[in-house]
Amino acid sequence: MDIYKIADTTPVIESPADDSDDLPLLSFSLSDRAAVDALPERLTTEQYVTVTTLLDKLQQSEDFDGKEQYLQKLIAAKQEIAAIQAEIDRLNRDIKEKLYPFDRIGLGDKKTVDGVVARYLSLSAYDRTKIERWEDVVKTKTKLDNLERGIVIGVVLSVIAAGTTVFLLYRIRRRKHQKEREMEELAAAYRDE
Repeated sequence: MDIYKIADTTPVIESPADDSDDLPLLSFSLSDRAAVDALPERLTTEQYVTVTTLLDKLQQSEDFDGKEQYLQKLIAAKQEIAAIQAEIDRLNRDIKEKLYPFDRIGLGDKKTVDGVVARYLSLSAYDRTKIERWEDVVKTKTKLDNLERGIVIGVVLSVIAAGTTVFLLYRIRRRKHQKEREMEELAAAYRDE
């Protein structure tokens, strides 16, 4: 078999990526429109594939009434999901950079840990699953909360002990002065006799 003979007779077909005007027109069906309308108000990264698929299909579809509104809604949804993913990435980076190693975190880092926890809690349940080493953050937060609680309890107990000591010293002194007065009165009463 002569390869050169086959190569001369086979027509060259250009790649579809080379000619973007020949993209097929798709139909943005009623079910696609319903899917856009059914997107939740609070998006998560779970909807990323759905949103990008619908957006690509809509951009390649023929014009219809309301296409611009659907386009704006899908673009806004894609941007919102991208912002959520960026927050997830920042949160993972902050955990690695600011909190690692977890065993060296002290009370000075409590504000950072509380900030990470607040940012985590602002995410949806699905997006929370994308946070790495979250168990270590929870353990660290618990450790810091216990340290802080121990300090507060220690301070309160110290204040109570100091207050009790002052009160007892005052009572002892008052009782001592009262006994001295009673002894002086008794001594004065026997002197007169």
